[in-house]
Amino acid sequence: MMGAIITHRKDIDVRLERTIMALELCVAEDAIALVLRGLRSLPARLERIDRSARRLASELENCEAVRRVNHPALSSHRTQGRWLADFSGAGGCFSLELGMDARAVIERLRPLRFLQAGVVRRAALRFGMVKLHCYA
Repeated sequence: MMGAIITHRKDIDVRLERTIMALELCVAEDAIALVLRGLRSLPARLERIDRSARRLASELENCEAVRRVNHPALSSHRTQGRWLADFSGAGGCFSLELGMDARAVIERLRPLRFLQAGVVRRAALRFGMVKLHCYA
């Protein structure tokens, strides 16, 4: 993961630069090259992630074992109007509330392609928590 720190005050900029140099927080040249290369394909990857998450959220919304899907792009989401005013994409992160056994949700999703699908832990199962790692 790589990021940037942007300041609007010179005194903060100077202190940050000194701290970064003292801690030797440097990025290798090849890592910078990989980040720059990845930036070119970022819009396509984000669009694909968004599309896949919307499709998965819609599928889960139609599952009897799911009480509610919390995804801002769904028309059933309580803040979708606000979301539509400010955003064009939703990314791939959303949550859901289960009304029944978590295994029923996993069975419903079996036809989809998953890297991993499973219950986080037995204790979490009682609270309806499911961990899904999927790809499209």
